[in-house]
Amino acid sequence: MEAKGRRVQGACRVVKNLAKEQREHARRFTHSSVSYTAQSMELKELRNDPEIAPWLSEVPAQALQQALLDSDTAFKNFFAKRAGYPKWAKRSGWGRFRDPQGVAVKRLSKR
Repeated sequence: MEAKGRRVQGACRVVKNLAKEQREHARRFTHSSVSYTAQSMELKELRNDPEIAPWLSEVPAQALQQALLDSDTAFKNFFAKRAGYPKWAKRSGWGRFRDPQGVAVKRLSKR
């Protein structure tokens, strides 16, 4: 169970970083913005392509969409001057992901 959680966490981190990179690239080179809807459609194509990232198909799509939504919210908050510029998701440290399907996690010990 822990290994699967780490895989989901890593995939969400990669998706967040790809979304950030895509938005920065669009803003810098084409002076346009990228919407959550466009990124969500591209995520579906990315998950279905076995040559680029076959490991993304193992992760629940809802968790990846939530990562995209979190990235979108971070950029909206930045442009509304409610928060700082979104940072890169790091591999080390405490990683988080959200799964809207109501997954229950049972604590096995106090650690």
